[in-house]
Amino acid sequence: MRLALFLAALPALTLASPNEVPAVKVSQAPQLDGKIAPGEWDAIGGGTGFVDENTAQATEGGQFWLGYDDKFIYFAARLEMENPKAIRADEFRTNVSLSNDDAVYLGLETFGGLSNFNVFGVNSRGATSIQIAGGRAAKREWLGEFQAAGRPTETGFEVEARIPWSVMRLPSPGLRDIRFNVFRFGPVSQRTSVWKYTKTDPEQMGKWLQVDIPAQKVGRPIKLLPYAFAGFENSESLTNAGLDIKTSLTDSVDLVGTINPDFRNVENQVLSLDFSYFERLAGESRPFFLEGSQFFQTSRDNPIFSSQRIRKFDAGVKVFGQLDSNTDFAVLDTIDLGHRNNFVGKFNKRFSENSSGNVAVASVSDASGASNDTLFGSFFAGKDGMGTFGQYSLSKDTDRGYGHRINTGFTYQRDGWNGALEYVELSPNYFPRLGFAPRTDFRGGLIQGNYTRPARNAGIIEAGFGIEAFDYHTTDGKPYNRGFDVSSTTTWKNGADLDFGYHNSHFRGNNDQLFAVSLDMPRGNAYRYWSTGFQVGNLAGRRYNGVYFSTAYRPLPRFQLTGSVEHVRHFEKSTQTIIGANYDLSADQSVSGRMVRQGNDTNAYLAWRRAGSYGAEYYVILGDPNARTFRTSLVLKAVFPFELP
Repeated sequence: MRLALFLAALPALTLASPNEVPAVKVSQAPQLDGKIAPGEWDAIGGGTGFVDENTAQATEGGQFWLGYDDKFIYFAARLEMENPKAIRADEFRTNVSLSNDDAVYLGLETFGGLSNFNVFGVNSRGATSIQIAGGRAAKREWLGEFQAAGRPTETGFEVEARIPWSVMRLPSPGLRDIRFNVFRFGPVSQRTSVWKYTKTDPEQMGKWLQVDIPAQKVGRPIKLLPYAFAGFENSESLTNAGLDIKTSLTDSVDLVGTINPDFRNVENQVLSLDFSYFERLAGESRPFFLEGSQFFQTSRDNPIFSSQRIRKFDAGVKVFGQLDSNTDFAVLDTIDLGHRNNFVGKFNKRFSENSSGNVAVASVSDASGASNDTLFGSFFAGKDGMGTFGQYSLSKDTDRGYGHRINTGFTYQRDGWNGALEYVELSPNYFPRLGFAPRTDFRGGLIQGNYTRPARNAGIIEAGFGIEAFDYHTTDGKPYNRGFDVSSTTTWKNGADLDFGYHNSHFRGNNDQLFAVSLDMPRGNAYRYWSTGFQVGNLAGRRYNGVYFSTAYRPLPRFQLTGSVEHVRHFEKSTQTIIGANYDLSADQSVSGRMVRQGNDTNAYLAWRRAGSYGAEYYVILGDPNARTFRTSLVLKAVFPFELP
């Protein structure tokens, strides 16, 4: 009888896929207390086991469960650790980065594709992180949130979470297969483990079978965030007001608008003193541009749209989202009344699980009649860790005329190896005014490769090395830049990370050489660490010496201090010092400040913030966070969110 039952079940066992989890619609929601009680999740599907994301080697064990109803997705995980006493859980808030903590993450692609994942993370204290497909700004009224609870255990930690369907972009209602994966990060080992290894075959991504996507409520409210501020600067009064707008055109397409935007409370990034022959851009931090930013991305290098190029504008609108599981788009338009108009559009299509392509356009026109238009197209195809790509861009500028950019090549990624072979060509007149192409008038190729593997010998947990060689000429055949870079990295069990780098090139007649060493301790701890390094060599025909030191310290659980000093001798002496502090009064209130001294210029500010509580937000700011030198100013800014049905 047992043999007959086994043989009867054999076809089903044979056809079952190890990456599939049948959907279970729960009739009674699990209790969200961070404790996985016996039998509480037994009727809900899930999976077990984790492997290293780069090597597919087995790592610390674990188990997870995944269920849903018409309002929520329910997720629970029990994680094992080699050393449970070393668990790290500094964060206690919602919608924060958990990169410093032991945490588990659920990635969901609601359209069933493999490109636009929503990622939800939880640590052992129930702190959460959220990343919505396409990118969103850190406005909780726009971003949304989910509830979670967690606790440490004798063998590791376990968590439970409840995620609203409404925080994600969704396809039309009905039965669908959702692609997903579960992964965990260990800040001590600096390794990421995944349930399903997908580096060489994306099709191994988990499938949550036959999920009944619920219909969203009828009506799409318009979320309004009007603001007003008042204060003084250099004895002169300041007043202003504006409005941010967000609504959903469909379950998967969003509209964001802004009128008279003000970014007074946004702390911009500060560029280091590192030498470069070409322009550099600091990262974007303005909320309007962060919304849907991933849908606007074109090329990794030399993109035709970099939002930092739009420094000021009076009004802006953007529409972005997914049309189906294989298609997404984005459109943006900003206007500086009487001066300039900027337009960006992008359309991306995934032809199969292993191939995709996109087209984009960026256009600028100003009151003087000058204009710039840039077109872009690209494709990618790959399988089993190998891929090929190609990109073409054409610019037309009223001053410079026509220009183009071409690059094509191959990529390789498998078993800790990563490599690329690329040809690139930029004509002298290539000029994407809204993009970032600091180098033009060259063509040539590069080959690069690096190898990183976990190790368990001599107290080392990871080691790796990389090399890159390049040879470029001007478009008329003259020598431009030829050389190579070599690097290595080693991380020990105590968290020490030692990196070496060597650069050698012949650039426009200059024989450049630079040797760099850096030491971080412990690697990956954003709250308590120190890092130091130095660079010596010759750049642009002059001796180069650079040294830096940075540190972070948390004397109290909610009080964070950071500091960095960089000193460079090259043509002249330059020193940059940055000191920051932040104290969390509660989950939605904080006091923060930063001091930046560069050369003879010093700026500082101090701010109190009450934000992220779904209610009115208030900012009191002494000084200007992004001025070159200190400004005697005091501003009160208030935001009053509400909805129109």
